[in-house]
Amino acid sequence: MFGIGFSTVVLPANSSPVDYFPDLFEIASSINLTGGGIGLMILPLLFEVFVKNYGWRGALMLLGAINLNTLVSGALLEPVPKVKESATGEVPLDDTAELTQREIEGEHSGQCSSGQDGANGSVEDEIDTTGVDVDSLAETEDLIPHQRHTGNGHLRHSENTNTNCKSDSKVLIHHISNSEDATPNGFPTYTPEVENCDSKHHHELVASYNTTSNSVTVKEAIASEDCPEDIPNRTCFGRWCHSVAELFDLYLFKDYPVFFGICLATILFGVSYDGWVLFVIPNAEAKGFDSQMSVYVATAGGVGNIFGRFCIGFFTAKKLIPNEVSYLIMNLVSSVAFFINYGATTFWFLSILSFFNGFSLGAKTSLQFIIVNDTVATKRYKAAVSMLLVSLGIGFPISGALLGGIYDRTKSYNISFCVIGFIDVVCGILITAPLVAAALRRRKGRASLSTDEVPV
Repeated sequence: MFGIGFSTVVLPANSSPVDYFPDLFEIASSINLTGGGIGLMILPLLFEVFVKNYGWRGALMLLGAINLNTLVSGALLEPVPKVKESATGEVPLDDTAELTQREIEGEHSGQCSSGQDGANGSVEDEIDTTGVDVDSLAETEDLIPHQRHTGNGHLRHSENTNTNCKSDSKVLIHHISNSEDATPNGFPTYTPEVENCDSKHHHELVASYNTTSNSVTVKEAIASEDCPEDIPNRTCFGRWCHSVAELFDLYLFKDYPVFFGICLATILFGVSYDGWVLFVIPNAEAKGFDSQMSVYVATAGGVGNIFGRFCIGFFTAKKLIPNEVSYLIMNLVSSVAFFINYGATTFWFLSILSFFNGFSLGAKTSLQFIIVNDTVATKRYKAAVSMLLVSLGIGFPISGALLGGIYDRTKSYNISFCVIGFIDVVCGILITAPLVAAALRRRKGRASLSTDEVPV
C-alpha cells in the first residue's frame, strides 16, 4: 500500500515542472528533485531519533503524519489553464498543449526543413484539385477517416522551418470561412509534404471544411502512424493489447526507439544508486571505522547528492554541451570513485570519494528527466516519466540480489563497488550511443556530399 501511495505522489511531483516551467524546465526539475536528496539524507537520522524516543510504532506513526503533508502539496498542484481559442480562430488539438517560447525560438537541437524552401520562413502550398476523381483523394481519406467530404473546402499543410520541433506534431485547427479559392466540386485541396528532421520535428496541420451553409471545423486530425490501419481486422486479443498499449502509451518505444535505451540505462542506474545507498556505511565499517564515523562518510555522500541534483540544472540550461555528454561525464566520475574505493583507507579520502559518488548520482538523477524531456514530445512527457520511474524501480531489487549475492560469495565490498563502477560505464555508453551514431551519420553524409561535388 505504501508503494501505491508513494507512486501517486512521485509521478505528479516529477512530471509537473514541464507544465509550470516549460521555458526553465532544467532548472525547475533540478530544484524539485533536490528535495528528494534532502529527504534521503535527513529522514534516516530523523527516524533514528523517533525510534529512541517513541519506539518503532510511534516512529512509524510520526512518519505517517509527515507523509500527510503531501496532501497539502498535491492541493497546490493546480491544473495548467486550458488554451482558449484565439481571435484568429486557432484552437490546439490538445487543449492542454501550448507552444512554448522555447520551442518557438528553437532552443532544442534539430530543425525541421522542407524540401524546396530552405531553412527560413514557412511553407504553405495548395494544389487545386478541381475535377479530380474521388478515388484520387484516398490519401486525404486516410488523414481524416471519420468524415466524408461533402462541402466546399480545402486542406492546407504548413510547416514552420524556424521552429524547434518534437517528433510528435502539435496540430492546430484553423477556422476558415467560405473563400473564393474553395474548390467548387466539394473536395479539399491538399499538398502532400515530405518532412525531414534531424531529431524532433513539429508541423502544423491546418484543416477546415466549408459547407454550402456554414463552416464546420475539424476537431481531430489523426496521422496514419498513430493508429494502425489493420485494427478492424485484428482479433479480440489484438485489439485488447492495442488498447492497453494506448492506455499506458507503450507506443513510446515504437515512436522513440532511443527511449528504450534510456529505460535500460535507468534500470542500470537503479542498480548503481541502490547499491551505493545500501553499502556506503557497511563499506566504511568494513574498512575499520566505527558506526559514527561511517555515518559521517554517508553524510558527505548525501551532501554531494544534494549539490549534484541542484547544480546540474543550471549547468544544462546554459547548453554548453549536450546533456548526454554530461550524463556520460557523471558516469565516468562515479565509476572512477567506485574503482578507487579499493585503495581508500583513510577517513578523509573515503569521505571525498563518497562526496563525488553522491554528486554524480544526484546529477544523473536530474539529467535523466532532462534527457527524457529532450527526447519525447511534451504531451507525452508524463507517460515517459512513468516508464522512467518503473525502470528505476526494477533496478532496485536487482541491485540487492546482484550486489548482495556478490558480497555473500566474496565477502568484499570492494568487488561489489567495482561491479557498480562497471555498470556506470555501461550506463553512460547506452545514453551517448545514439548521439555518437547521429554524429557519424552526419559526417558520412557530409563526406558523400563533398564527393558528389568533386568535378569529374
